[in-house]
Amino acid sequence: MLRVEMHSEAGVDICRIEQGNRKERRKKESMISNSSKISKMGHEEEEEEEEETILLLESWYSLWAPPLAAALLGSDDSSRTQIASFCLPLLTTFVGGKGNRINASHAFAILLDEITLQGTNDGKENEEALLWAKFEVVKHAHLLNLLKMSSTSKILSSSIAKALPLNLVYYSIFHEVSRLRLLALQSLPSLLFTYDNQQLSIGCYLQTEIDLWKIALPYAVKCSEKEYIVTITKILNSFLQRISEAEANGQSDNCSLLLNFVNNFLLNDLFVTQVAYPGTVADKERWALSTVESIVNRQNNTSKMKSQSEKYDPQSDLPKHHDCWRLIMANIISNDVIAALLSLVNSMWDNTRSSAYTILLNVLEYAKYNSMSLPDIMTNDHSRDLFKARAIHLASSPRQREADTGARMISILCATISDNHEQYHYLEYISNLCQNRLSVMESSLGLIHDYNEGSDPLHTNGLPLAHGLIQSLRLVVERWDFNEIPDSNVLYRTMIRNCFRAIEISLIVVADIKDDSDELGPNELKLSTARAKQAKSIPINVNTGAIGANATFASLKTVNDSEKKSRLLKQRIVMGTWLLIKEACATLSSLMCSSPRQEFDLVSSAGDLLITTLTSLKHQGAAFAAHKSLQQLCILCYSTPSFQIMQLPSIWAEKFLHEISSVEIVRDSTLRRSTGYGLGFLSILRSEQVSPKFLFPKVLSNIIKLSLPASSVLQRQMNAHSLKSNDLFVFHGKCPSITELFVSDEGYEERSRIHALNILRLIILDAPLAGETREFIGDCIISSLIGYKDTSWAIRNSSTMCFAAIMLRVIDPDKNAETNLVGINDKRTRNAATANELFRSYPSLARFLLALIDEEIESSGYQQSIHPALFPLLLMIARLQPLCFQKVQPNDVGILDAFIDPIINCLGHVHHKVRLVAARALAILCSSDSKTRDGSSRGAIIDICVCRLSYFAKTKEISHNLDHGILLALKHLLNFAPQSENYLQGDVYEAIIYYATWSRFTLASHPLCTAIALEIWYISNLKAEQLSLPANSKQNHSTLPLVCIKVIHCISILSSTPANRELSGFSYLSRVASEITCKIAFNQIFSMVTSSDERATSISTVENCFTNSNYDVMLHSVKAFKKGLYDALKKLSHDINFTSFQKMDILSSVSKLALRSLNTIVNRDISACHPPTLRRLSRIALEVLYEIKSLSTHDRNGLNHMRSLDDGFDASGLGKRGCGGEDLMPDSAMSLFDNSILRGQSPKQGLNSISITAISDLSLYQLWDILIRLLNIGGLEPTDKNIQGDNTNSGTVLAGNALELTAFVLLELRKTANDDALSLSHQINTFVQLIEDSTHPLSSWKVRHSAALAVLNSGLMMTSHDESSSEIYRARLYIKLLELLQDNDEDVRRAAARALSMSSPSKVPLLTLQDASFHLPSEMKTLDMFTLLLNQLAGRSKNIIHQMNNLLSEYEYTAGNPKHEGILNLNTERKIFEEEDPNPYEEYLIITQSLVVMIANFPFDYSKCSESLAEFFCDLYSSYGTVMRQIIEMFHKTEKCCDVAHNVTLDGNVFSLLHGLILSVAVGLLFGVEDGHVVSLASEILTLDTIYLHPCIRTALNLVTVVKKFDTGSQKQILQCCFLVERPKANGPVV
Repeated sequence: MLRVEMHSEAGVDICRIEQGNRKERRKKESMISNSSKISKMGHEEEEEEEEETILLLESWYSLWAPPLAAALLGSDDSSRTQIASFCLPLLTTFVGGKGNRINASHAFAILLDEITLQGTNDGKENEEALLWAKFEVVKHAHLLNLLKMSSTSKILSSSIAKALPLNLVYYSIFHEVSRLRLLALQSLPSLLFTYDNQQLSIGCYLQTEIDLWKIALPYAVKCSEKEYIVTITKILNSFLQRISEAEANGQSDNCSLLLNFVNNFLLNDLFVTQVAYPGTVADKERWALSTVESIVNRQNNTSKMKSQSEKYDPQSDLPKHHDCWRLIMANIISNDVIAALLSLVNSMWDNTRSSAYTILLNVLEYAKYNSMSLPDIMTNDHSRDLFKARAIHLASSPRQREADTGARMISILCATISDNHEQYHYLEYISNLCQNRLSVMESSLGLIHDYNEGSDPLHTNGLPLAHGLIQSLRLVVERWDFNEIPDSNVLYRTMIRNCFRAIEISLIVVADIKDDSDELGPNELKLSTARAKQAKSIPINVNTGAIGANATFASLKTVNDSEKKSRLLKQRIVMGTWLLIKEACATLSSLMCSSPRQEFDLVSSAGDLLITTLTSLKHQGAAFAAHKSLQQLCILCYSTPSFQIMQLPSIWAEKFLHEISSVEIVRDSTLRRSTGYGLGFLSILRSEQVSPKFLFPKVLSNIIKLSLPASSVLQRQMNAHSLKSNDLFVFHGKCPSITELFVSDEGYEERSRIHALNILRLIILDAPLAGETREFIGDCIISSLIGYKDTSWAIRNSSTMCFAAIMLRVIDPDKNAETNLVGINDKRTRNAATANELFRSYPSLARFLLALIDEEIESSGYQQSIHPALFPLLLMIARLQPLCFQKVQPNDVGILDAFIDPIINCLGHVHHKVRLVAARALAILCSSDSKTRDGSSRGAIIDICVCRLSYFAKTKEISHNLDHGILLALKHLLNFAPQSENYLQGDVYEAIIYYATWSRFTLASHPLCTAIALEIWYISNLKAEQLSLPANSKQNHSTLPLVCIKVIHCISILSSTPANRELSGFSYLSRVASEITCKIAFNQIFSMVTSSDERATSISTVENCFTNSNYDVMLHSVKAFKKGLYDALKKLSHDINFTSFQKMDILSSVSKLALRSLNTIVNRDISACHPPTLRRLSRIALEVLYEIKSLSTHDRNGLNHMRSLDDGFDASGLGKRGCGGEDLMPDSAMSLFDNSILRGQSPKQGLNSISITAISDLSLYQLWDILIRLLNIGGLEPTDKNIQGDNTNSGTVLAGNALELTAFVLLELRKTANDDALSLSHQINTFVQLIEDSTHPLSSWKVRHSAALAVLNSGLMMTSHDESSSEIYRARLYIKLLELLQDNDEDVRRAAARALSMSSPSKVPLLTLQDASFHLPSEMKTLDMFTLLLNQLAGRSKNIIHQMNNLLSEYEYTAGNPKHEGILNLNTERKIFEEEDPNPYEEYLIITQSLVVMIANFPFDYSKCSESLAEFFCDLYSSYGTVMRQIIEMFHKTEKCCDVAHNVTLDGNVFSLLHGLILSVAVGLLFGVEDGHVVSLASEILTLDTIYLHPCIRTALNLVTVVKKFDTGSQKQILQCCFLVERPKANGPVV
């Protein structure tokens, strides 16, 4: 309406313009594209056209466009996204509806222009938000169909071209922020046609888009965010669909766009070479597999739809379209792609193996359905035998990843078989192999048991393992259906019994067998050998803790090899049996569900065995496998038509109940918290499908019955409370079959009660059963509270766990709920249950709680007894939603009021925690702020509490406990009051002042009372300030800090006496007084109304707190000051009311405060420094120094505005968790640094500026010594030798902060140096060593992040021609930064990129690394630098001989094609738990190829060092020759067939080392270091035509055979072989 009225007043009849039918509006819209169509047709004569104009009034769109643009630019990330999602689609409504496309286009154009204007004119460095807002507007315009090639508004196109020029889009697809890359790629089809008035063909735009994708994807595919992979895959699939449709419809001039893009680029280049190469990282693996999977699934779905005559896109059946996708699938079935997928099946990541396996099966299924031939590696008989041998070897491994790989390889072989009958015979073969393996395993366990009786276990050859073979059975039967095969039921029965046998064998080791147990499983299933039967009754004495024994064994000194092998043997036994029972349980359920016929004896036996497994296992992981299997079995029982089988879950439930209730057989659980029994009940109860359920209430009622004490004890307690058990519990009404309400005295067993409480906990926490459980919660609460009163610790412990589950699921879902309420605006309390809901749902609960409170209070010795049930009872009430948030019903008032007096009586309890929760519970039950002061109103409760204070009591006896409890209650009551000052009057105010002043500084009151009174005083004043109340209503606000200072003074005096330091409440009072003092002083320091003298006084007050001799005062004052610093600095930087000089004055004062405090503490507490305080103080100093640096930068042109920071980013702009500086420093008198250093000039040439010494009143060398001591305290001590890469103790966060401060000091030391850096060589060398020591992958990410920032701020990375002595240090830092570009933490990578480029970190790390690799040789051309690069390159391949030997020793077991039954994988050389990669983000080969690029491009006269080059490459040639000969020998062992199972070039541990070694040899040949054997070995491998080589290895070997000395062409070929670093250069495509 506003739009219509404003246009009407301006004389524009907007309604008439917008009237007309759809056809007329479309006619108007079609006029937009007339000019482009005429231009395309080549008409030269002038045409009369109606010029497109904006009909929207400027006064109207100025109302909404600027604020909307500001919201899209200025909010935090989450808010911006919500604003865009809600507001941008409504723009069409603003202009009259979706039918007005022209006005809607103009509205989007206006908004885009406004965003561009605000982002440019404000001077903000909010690049990310600006780019995001532009792309988001374009995205929504596209979603609203406003961006079409044939009918897009000229005005909108012009605005888009202006806001997002092509070079900016090109820049965005390389942006390091992943969401910007996604938006840029997603917007390409909407943007490209807006850059030129001449409309080109669709094929031209598609070709341009393809060029952009080819440039972007190598850098864009690596990202850790899960949603990123899904989104970019969807965008790419949409792009492929558009190409396919264009070619199918004949809209593309080039009909091979799709084929070339997918086959040549996506698959052959990107997938095989750059993304899915052996040894790649998980981030790349996820994208590679998701992309290939989308292509394969598309074709599989199309084939199935055609075969089933379902609806599918008719365009997809056009000849060109069909042939194109068939060629793509043929390429996927090629050797290279299949080999890449097989190498991914060997990945260390579970998801990668699973995805690669699924894709391979789908590809093979597609080939089978379309009668396409499989590659040689899948069809050659000898290759298949070798593949099968390797698969069985891996499936027999004790390492779970290898066994999983082997099982999947066995299943893949089944997929290559075309006939279902042959697959069935293959399954029979695997079943027989598994059965034989179980027999061997059973016999070996018997032998090991015999040796455990007294002989050396090393005489055995180890335990053969069968879990991988069992898993392969499951994979096969889950994928293929064999029900149509005659007599298949016999095979299934055999496999099921094999699973029974596997479980029984495993239980010999991982089960806790009863001493009197004769049977382990079903009666009909018995172990065959006498030794195994003997072992069955006496389990092998192997502790399951050996599963994680690497760390334990590492701490023990190995006496000899036999002891080491003995340890590995024990680990193998435990791991093998644990994995076997885990896989056997999973396979058992799969076999039962897929079996052609369900037999009662097998189903019953399976359930009985799983129950035995659950109740006897000693390992929780295997118990969960049995739980899932039993649940699937129960579901199967309910789905069968057999009534006998349907009754089995009820029988099993009765068996479980009997196990935990029978006095004769109940025993302690082998797992914590009765996990086995609980999981068993969950399996049965979850599977019940009928409604209403009949088994659930029966089982739960019996469990609740068992959770209660014996009948006589319970009845005695009920009589004491005057309660009737029939009215108290509801479970007996839910299960009429319960004949006895409670457990009889004769049938009571303590262990049964413990099991029942633990089982209740699991059932309550189980989300699928939440609905059915809710009606029993009241009984569970009562049972738990009764359990708190039991004399048995175990029962009290289980009651606590059950009660905690109830609190989480029913009362309050906040796991981190605090005892203290934040206030009336605390939204967390709104999620809790209300008291009305609780007591209405469970009417008997209120009576029980009141009776229990009365019993605790009225019992004799109230002040001395423990009262264990009182705390949980009050805690439950305290965690409810406050009554003041609710609408209380009249019927509820009486019930709730009855709790107030008993809870007030609890305020004086002897236990501190009881007083805390009682005070909070009292605030919860306060129903209103009524002025009548009656009942449960706030005023009435406050009056009652105040009257009981000792200050107003007539007796001389003082109860500190009661005073403390009442003050706590007052604190919570006033905290929740809308206007607490209304109550802080009269006696209340007098009492607060009395206790806050420590009984008028007579120290008569308890320190805790003084602390709480100070908190009440501070909170009330804070509320008064927030409400802008008059000064007289703030209760002497200026007096509070003086009182706190005096309290701190008293604390300092008292703490000087050691005996006083342990006083009760002394620490808490120190904390409260120091926090309040620092908070008030903090606000004064950063307030614009504070005078200079007042600010100086506040700084002095804070410094006294920071350096106080009392640790509590020092610690909590620093914590309080630091907590608000980030927001204060951000607010100060944006505050236009301050001048730059005022801001600099404040920041300099705070920086001086932090540095002086650090100096005082370090010099005073030489041997007893407090690291947490030093860490926070150093962080304060850093944050302020960075803000000073930022302020100096932005004052360069005399501007009075500050940079804008994204919400959640700190002063550095480098990340959410760190600090950093800007790119360049101005020549400003207020600058902290001399900018000449950062401009590449000598420090001596710069202007004088305010320095860190002027801020701290300390000399540079004093600061240096202090920081070195901080580094030592933080665990990072400088050494005299380079231990780069070997030091895992890289210091704490304190050391990281000290390292950043050291960079600032070093920068100023360099500024004050005389001629060059020679006089600072010691300091620079120390700094570089500290950087190298602190960046180990196992160190804290915060320390690594600080190291990267320290390099940036030190200025060492900037070119300085008169500091040649420091160039070698700069080179070492350069190499370290290249490594940090691949750090596992995103903020570390971002800081390293900034340190390398000294510019805004806006490019993906790989692109930054690539640029750095090409720029370094041109910047540092010395011999030392060249030598350093060569040494680094040599170090990258030094481990290849070791890796090759390990790999070949593994291949030796199966490379000779042995009999499959004899492949047992009994290798005892390798650890079962091998070391994990500390940095899974790092691609080892990238750094190697970067070094090759730098060395190959190094502008150096190599003739000066020809002898040293020959010596250096001689060692590399030797390693190369050894490796090549080993490869040739291995190829000959496999009889030169196309073997991928024993292929060295496909191994992830060897590939990167091998490729780097070959490239290093090629570089040596380029430099003229000749060796005839090098070329001949490469040629010999290349002549073996039948073997398979990875394409990258083959290319590198070809390079070795053709490289020439100092040849430019050879140099280019070497660079092209660096496929991860060397990419084609492009300035961006031009439309």
